[in-house]
Amino acid sequence: MKHSLKIAFFHFFYASFFTQSNVFAASVEIGKTSNVEWFVGVINPESVAKFITKMEGKKIDRIGLISPGGDVGAAIALARWIKQRDLDVQVRTFCISSCANYLFIAGKNKYIESEALISWHGSVEQKNFRNFQTEYENIKEKSEKKEVELSEVERRFLIDMAKKYVRLKEIRELQQKFFSDMKVDEEITRLGQEPILYSMGRWTASTAVMKKYGITNVFADDNYGKFDYMKNSKFTPIVFRKGLLSFDLDEQDKLIPLIE
Repeated sequence: MKHSLKIAFFHFFYASFFTQSNVFAASVEIGKTSNVEWFVGVINPESVAKFITKMEGKKIDRIGLISPGGDVGAAIALARWIKQRDLDVQVRTFCISSCANYLFIAGKNKYIESEALISWHGSVEQKNFRNFQTEYENIKEKSEKKEVELSEVERRFLIDMAKKYVRLKEIRELQQKFFSDMKVDEEITRLGQEPILYSMGRWTASTAVMKKYGITNVFADDNYGKFDYMKNSKFTPIVFRKGLLSFDLDEQDKLIPLIE
C-alpha cells in the first residue's frame, strides 16, 4: 500500500511540474530540438518496455528525464537503448538513483535544466553488497571443502540467501560491464559512502567532477553542484532531505566535499 501511494505521489508531482513550463526557464544553453520524448516516473521493467514500444517508428534526438530511479536491470536496459541510438538526455526537476547511475550517463550530450538536480546514493558496488557477496562465497567455499563442518547459522545463511546472492552477482556483473562500456568510473555512484560514509544519504557533483569520472558533454549552469545552486533550487528540499552534500575539485584537481 505504501509503495502504491509513493508511486501515485510521484506521478502527481511529475504531472504538476511537467506541465508548468514557465518553471523551467533555463539559463543553461540547451541545444534546441523538437524531437524530444520524455521518460517520466519510476524505472521498472514495465515502464521501460512501455516507453521503448511507444518510441518505435518515432524520430527522436533526445530523451527528457524526470525520475526518482528504480530497478537496476531495467535502467541499464533503457540506458543501453539510449546509447545505441546516440541520443541526448535532458534532465528536468531531478534524476535520482538509477536514473543518475545509468540513464544520465548514457546520453551523448547531457543537459541539466536550471534548478534540476542529479543525485546519487550508491549502487550495487557499495560496501554492504560487496561484503554480503564475499561472506556468502567464503561460507560456500568452506562448505565445498568439507574440512570443517558448517554451523547451523551458516547452513541457513546459504539456503536462505541463495537467491539474493545469485541475483546480486548477476546485477553486479551487468553493472560492471555497463560502466566499462560507457568508459565511466563507477566510483562516482559511491562518493558519499566511501572512503567516508556521510550521513546525507544523497549527493551530487560539479560538472568538473563528473568529467573527472568520465561523464562528459554535460551542459549545466556554471555553478551546478555548488551551494548557491542547490540552495536556489526549488527541488533541493525533495532531493536532499538530510542535508546538502556535493563534490567539487580544488586547484590541484583533488576531490573535495561540500557539506551543509
